[in-house]
Amino acid sequence: MSEPAPAFRSKVVIALCLCLVAGFVDAVGYLTLDKLLLANMSGNTVRLAMRGVEGEWGPASVGLLAIVMFTGGLMLSGLVYELCVRLRAPPFRFTVLLEVALLGAFLVLGPGLQGPFFHAQVSLGALAMGMQNASLRRVGPFSVFTTHITGTLTKFGESVVSLVFWVLDTRGRMPRITWRGLFRLGLGEKSVQETFFMGGLWLMFLLGAAWGTLFQRRFGLPSLVAPVVLLLAVAVYDGFRPINPRGNA
Repeated sequence: MSEPAPAFRSKVVIALCLCLVAGFVDAVGYLTLDKLLLANMSGNTVRLAMRGVEGEWGPASVGLLAIVMFTGGLMLSGLVYELCVRLRAPPFRFTVLLEVALLGAFLVLGPGLQGPFFHAQVSLGALAMGMQNASLRRVGPFSVFTTHITGTLTKFGESVVSLVFWVLDTRGRMPRITWRGLFRLGLGEKSVQETFFMGGLWLMFLLGAAWGTLFQRRFGLPSLVAPVVLLLAVAVYDGFRPINPRGNA
C-alpha cells in the first residue's frame, strides 16, 4: 500500500534536510579533521588503503576508526528502531535527537585536538552520520541514503533513463499531447518523481557542503551549530506527524 500524499511529502522534506545536514557536516569534518570524511566511507576506505600501503599507520588508523564508528552508528540506529517499535515510540525522532547529542559533544570538544581527544571527535562525528544514514530508509517507493551520494546518483541515472522511455512511449500513444500536458501527467509517474527527488537530494548535499565550507572558513568549528539547529527543527517537525511504529520516519 502506498503512503498517503501528505506523509510522502513530509518525508521528502525531511530527506532533503538530512542531506543538507550531511553535506554540511562532511565539509566541516573534512576541514577540521585532517581531510577525513565523516559521512562518506568510500573515501575513507581509499584513504585507509593508500595510507596503509605507504606505511602511514597513524592516518590509516583514523580512517579505519571512522569506518568502524560509522558502521556502529548504523547498528545503533537499528537497535533504537527495534526498541522503539516494541515500545510504540517514534524511532526516527529518537535517532535524530541522539544524533544531535553526538554532534553537540563533537562541537564541545573543540578544534585543534590531538591524541585521544582527536580520536574521540572522529568517533562522535562518524557515529552520528552512521545513525543518520539508517534513520530514514524509505520515502514512499524510494530507497534513501542521506549521508552518501553515490547511491543517490545511481538511482538518479536509472530514473532518467526510465523517464526518457516513458516520455517516448507516452508521446507514441498520445501524439497530440503538449509538453505541459505531459508534465502534468508525469507528476504521478514514478520515474518522474524519482528523477526530481534524487536530483534534489544530490543538490541539497552539494549546497550543504558549500555552506559548510563557507561557515567553517568564517566561524570555525562552531559552525556546526547550524546543522544541529536544523536537526532539532526536523525533530520538532516530525513531532507534528502521526506516530507510525513501523515507519522509518
